[in-house]
Amino acid sequence: MNILRVFFGLFLIFFGLNHQFHFFPEPPWPVDAMNFLSALRATGYMNEIIMLTDVIAGALLIINILTPLALLLSASILAHSLLFHFFLAPETMLFAAIGTVINVVLIYVYRKRFYPLFIAQ
Repeated sequence: MNILRVFFGLFLIFFGLNHQFHFFPEPPWPVDAMNFLSALRATGYMNEIIMLTDVIAGALLIINILTPLALLLSASILAHSLLFHFFLAPETMLFAAIGTVINVVLIYVYRKRFYPLFIAQ
């Protein structure tokens, strides 16, 4: 699972940096998706938060520090990404789906580390 963890870390860093450096050109978004993305960009901070969260979570996964936290951070971004693509741009959902599946598999692998979160104090 170390290979999957490192691969997922690289995946997150690559797609996080893609927000800033546009390694992939943006696809032609449907109108509703473009309106949503325009609103996020207009905030002046949302793309940066998404990028930083992806890059930080990816780095934590690669160096194997705070791995459960990194998985939770990436899950929050990937859940929104998957829902965005599912509802607004389903034809571009492939990478969001791949990332979500890998994230779920790794959360399952590290599930014992999450047990304390569900213990009532």
